[in-house]
Amino acid sequence: MLNKEIIKKGYITPLGINHKNEFNQFNLLCDLMEIFRPLVDEIVYKNGERELTKEYKYELVNVCNRKIKVERKEQYLSNAIPIIIKSIFDSLESDYLGEILNYEF
Repeated sequence: MLNKEIIKKGYITPLGINHKNEFNQFNLLCDLMEIFRPLVDEIVYKNGERELTKEYKYELVNVCNRKIKVERKEQYLSNAIPIIIKSIFDSLESDYLGEILNYEF
């Protein structure tokens, strides 16, 4: 989902901000997915030593259906990703990082 948003906005995925590996075609994706890492980390932490079964993988993918708050408005992560990604790119283009939207969960 993130990579699709990056491409839709016209950005080149191999050109990252902090990730700069010439063999990684998704450096920018790697940078932006860090923002959403706590959502997956929480699931992994709560499941401790659980075996990585098919059902567990589905739970991890299902994180996109989790509700979060962006600007005090509750919505699914899958709907919030384009909003947050747009705010990041708008901020990068304007050199004003205050435009970056954050989320709560």
